[in-house]
Amino acid sequence: MVSVAAPFFYSVLLFSSLDNVQPNVFLRLPFLFVVSLFYGYFTQFIRREKTLRQEEELRDRGRKEVLNIVSHEFRTPLNVISGYAQAIQDKTWGEVTPGQNEALGKISRQSDHLMDIVNAVLDITRIETGELSLEREELPLSDYLNEVSRKYVPLQNSVALQWVIPNSLPKVNADKLKLTIILQNLINNALKFTEQGNVSVTARVNGAKQLVEIEVKDSGIGIPKEAHALVFEKFQQADPSSTRIHGGIGLGLYIVKVFTELLGGTISLESEPEKGSTFTLSLPAVSARIA
Repeated sequence: MVSVAAPFFYSVLLFSSLDNVQPNVFLRLPFLFVVSLFYGYFTQFIRREKTLRQEEELRDRGRKEVLNIVSHEFRTPLNVISGYAQAIQDKTWGEVTPGQNEALGKISRQSDHLMDIVNAVLDITRIETGELSLEREELPLSDYLNEVSRKYVPLQNSVALQWVIPNSLPKVNADKLKLTIILQNLINNALKFTEQGNVSVTARVNGAKQLVEIEVKDSGIGIPKEAHALVFEKFQQADPSSTRIHGGIGLGLYIVKVFTELLGGTISLESEPEKGSTFTLSLPAVSARIA
């Protein structure tokens, strides 16, 4: 509105400033109108850009404050709770009854679950503030996957976790921490949504594409085809009602997708309801030639 009125305002000022209006002044009016119109739009554009920049700076500052609060105010007490619960379970201060041991186990599991949520929020905040950095190194994939597998103790339920890791896998150039977060999210999701059956982690070489592939397959509830893209978005799950049963806030697969793209890889999904899901992580191999 201001930019449209500006030319008329300037025209009035022009005429009021002239003692004798010459006929050729009217020939200049179209030019003055265009210049005034451009000036009005340009001024509004600059103001709008400045406002947007200030708003973005405020949002970034808010995200960083959240990052600091979550890092120091949430993680520290969670670590203390989990540490003390584990120490009591280990009978550091004396014997523990079966009932107490069961209660302590629940405390530890819920603390770990809450810590997973906190870590997910931290990862999301780093992604949105652009504070993510990569610390790449050449990882011997066979040794690395064997190391990850040892962190998963034998499961005491109706789900079997199987690892198929060839000894001759090539190296990958990756950030070890981010690759671990990717695999943990995929494996933990597979275990969470599989009430009985099996979950398998299989690594293989795709020589034709010079890639290594890590497949996480489960026999769980599966995902409808129309929800395949949705599950990789923030705060989304294939079936929102499953959140009440299985927990989670819908950040894990979004983090998987972002971290995978940062590492130069791809993540794919094959799944049908009641037939399980297969997530395949593909990463470039370091070796120029793959046998």
